[in-house]
Amino acid sequence: MNAVALRAELAVADYLAAANWSASGAGTPTCLTSYSRGLYDDPDDQDVMPNFPRLVVSTNSARPMQRTDLTCEVEIAVELQLSADDTDEAAVLTTVQVLDNLILPLFDDTGASALDAAANDPSGPFTAQFAAPLDFGGSSISNRSRTFTRTFTLYCSATI
Repeated sequence: MNAVALRAELAVADYLAAANWSASGAGTPTCLTSYSRGLYDDPDDQDVMPNFPRLVVSTNSARPMQRTDLTCEVEIAVELQLSADDTDEAAVLTTVQVLDNLILPLFDDTGASALDAAANDPSGPFTAQFAAPLDFGGSSISNRSRTFTRTFTLYCSATI
């Protein structure tokens, strides 16, 4: 459906990258889509992830709502990755709170429209109708990073 899942990832990543992270104890995260790894110009850096903190936005599924409509139900996961070695508890708490405070307004009546992209956007137009929360409690520690995952459903369409 016109790469709606990829466009949804990009819309959420752009939204979070443009946000104010000044209250975050860990600093401003680098925002990545699931497909952005390897986009660096230098071949030596292609498999290197940016320093912590970072956010990785991915989609778990994209389901068309109707045969004749471009609207899809897209399940989005936003994973906040913090250094397990260098991030103290206060920084973790404030950074996770900032992330939650940025995602929650998307669930308001017209809040998802903050993700819209105009027809002249380099990636093409994108329209987000509304969002609904799924899970705001996922966390784990692996490979020297603490991860905090927030998932939600976004009803959206991408046209070409």
